[in-house]
Amino acid sequence: MNPAKSAPGAAPEPFRQPAPEIPAQVQPRPVLQNDHVVAVKQRLDFLDAVEAVSLVVHNERSVFSPRQPCQIQAAAVCARHGMTMRASGADDEYAPFLAPFNPVAARQAWTFGVLRISCGSKPTTMNVKAKSQLDLILGRRSIRVFTPGEVSDAVVTKLLEAAMAAPSAVAKDPWRFVVVRNRQTLDALAEVLSNGYMLRSATLSIAVCGDLEVAHDRQLSYLLQDCSAAIENLLLAAHALGLGACWLGVHPREERMRRIKEILALPASVIPVACVAVGHPGGQKEPRTRFNRDYVHFDKW
Repeated sequence: MNPAKSAPGAAPEPFRQPAPEIPAQVQPRPVLQNDHVVAVKQRLDFLDAVEAVSLVVHNERSVFSPRQPCQIQAAAVCARHGMTMRASGADDEYAPFLAPFNPVAARQAWTFGVLRISCGSKPTTMNVKAKSQLDLILGRRSIRVFTPGEVSDAVVTKLLEAAMAAPSAVAKDPWRFVVVRNRQTLDALAEVLSNGYMLRSATLSIAVCGDLEVAHDRQLSYLLQDCSAAIENLLLAAHALGLGACWLGVHPREERMRRIKEILALPASVIPVACVAVGHPGGQKEPRTRFNRDYVHFDKW
């Protein structure tokens, strides 16, 4: 401030440290204008207290410069996107990236510090709710050890509601279900299914069958696809309700199919596809995926 230009008797203005010059030789790197940027901007826009003067995505990191008192609100925004945030002082790596968007942003980045947001391996708009829903899928595991405990009829109905929410070719819904609680019948099923020993300790089993007369175009392939989708829904529902379950294949083993049809007294047109053991899990397994990029092709094989 130049004292000569101050009005007589006026209080001196507070000292403001000038922002350092941004090195001219540091050129801003390309900025990824993607859906992630738009989504986070939209989140910030509705927080009146946050002055999001700039937002960039670079090297799998998001950087923006809000007012420091608003870091709590900004952290809440990040949490909804499944991101973590930490505050840091300004540094010359980040401030130049803000310059092309708004010179004021660059100065504020130096003066107030920059908030760094870590988005994991890649920028993402995934929020906490979406992540938990995906964890439900990855956390579904085949449970082969059960502990004693009842599964109410109401819970079984929930499982069947989920199963019958599966897609079906031309909405034919050929699936049919037999709920087995009788211990002798469960033991008989365990005898037929070579890997079905867990049925002896399971609370119940749900035999998933398909009526070939009802399936689209009366095709076995459509029946099997529909019933398989129903089985997966049933398994996910069991996991979501804190139960354990295991898919035991019946079709296409002719001997298994014949014996199961006898045990459950199935009509001639009804084909047993699988039996699902259901009960209270005797242990917990870690979520996992068997994703293999080598199995994925794009546009052509």
